Amino acid sequence: MTKFNYTKWVTDNKHGLLTEQSASVSASVSASVSASVSASVSASVRATGSACLTGSFDPCAQTWFGSNATNFDSWMVSKNDCNKLSNVSYQLLPQIVTLWNNRPNQNATLQLYSISNFNDIKQHANDAGFTQPQKGQFKRKMAKIKWAYCVSGSCC
Repeated sequence: MTKFNYTKWVTDNKHGLLTEQSASVSASVSASVSASVSASVSASVRATGSACLTGSFDPCAQTWFGSNATNFDSWMVSKNDCNKLSNVSYQLLPQIVTLWNNRPNQNATLQLYSISNFNDIKQHANDAGFTQPQKGQFKRKMAKIKWAYCVSGSCC
């Protein structure tokens, strides 16, 4: 898979101020069942090095990682600029799609916009019938995507 050229995409698809851009990313993976998942991903452009305050103390971490937020401190700090934050979704969304396409309960639906906190993520994992390690992978990847979107919305 080729690396997503974020700068080119924003330049080619800009409509108004670059700081107001948002992208809809669709990913499809064919397996025995084909599915498509869309996620709204921040596409704000800001100079590399523009730091965002991140860590287990911030409201986004509390919402998306819950009581496990401190376990993700070093990971969150490593994603503390706007360009790194936007790449989180582009890197993890295809992995979420693959996990979801292979879920045990094919009747479960993934409604990204209805997920408003870590408990909702856990409920989606349970509804899908995931067992470990897929259940943990799904929860961590989804929490990271939602956290990155939350933080980028507040500081980028």
